[in-house]
Amino acid sequence: MKILIVDDSRVARIGLKKALSGLMNIDFLEADDGTTGLSALKDGNPDLVFTDWYMKEMDGLEFIKKVRVDKNPVKICMVTSEANDDRKAFAIENGADYIINKPIQFNELAKALETLIG
Repeated sequence: MKILIVDDSRVARIGLKKALSGLMNIDFLEADDGTTGLSALKDGNPDLVFTDWYMKEMDGLEFIKKVRVDKNPVKICMVTSEANDDRKAFAIENGADYIINKPIQFNELAKALETLIG
């Protein structure tokens, strides 16, 4: 399994990698914003993407929209501190397949993987 993590926080990327590694054998790709995430997605062809919502260069929602415009079917999980249910619904409507709230709970991460990859 190859997973791309798109987050402008290096600490968040490391934490998510550690948590995911505890669930299965994974090869990781990393990007620090949506722009570099698009390149990593194209070059690395991951099976799954975890993206933060709020990033400086290109946020996660814009990243997802661009991925979907390109008709890429990769499963995308948005990881966010966004609490507004309407905003979360908007993210799903625009191509996110799953949303996990920060701080990430291990059981929620396992549930996301089960939902996204079976």
